[in-house]
Amino acid sequence: MTNRFQSELTARIPDQVRAVIPADRLATLENPQVFMSPEAMQRMHEQAATFGPQGQQVLEMLLGAIRTALATALDHVFLAGTLIMALALLCTLLIPEVPLRRSNTRPPAALGH
Repeated sequence: MTNRFQSELTARIPDQVRAVIPADRLATLENPQVFMSPEAMQRMHEQAATFGPQGQQVLEMLLGAIRTALATALDHVFLAGTLIMALALLCTLLIPEVPLRRSNTRPPAALGH
């Protein structure tokens, strides 16, 4: 999922964002776990103010690209999971039925033994 996220994020970052945010700061955004932390999000909003008056707009564009990239990566993960579940269901349906015993009594001993 991480590889898919990184490639989607690289493809979806608008040129306006690349022009404002340095490449080294963009490289730190390749870990989607950063966006689960409120402290990290607060730092991003504070850093956006250093990019000038368009900083918040650039940040919103960047966050939109990140959300889209993460959604695409998760979409592929759930699609793969759905395919695996469908395959497991198919295998389950193809297992032959084996009749169970009808009682707990032992079968009569074979004659001559």
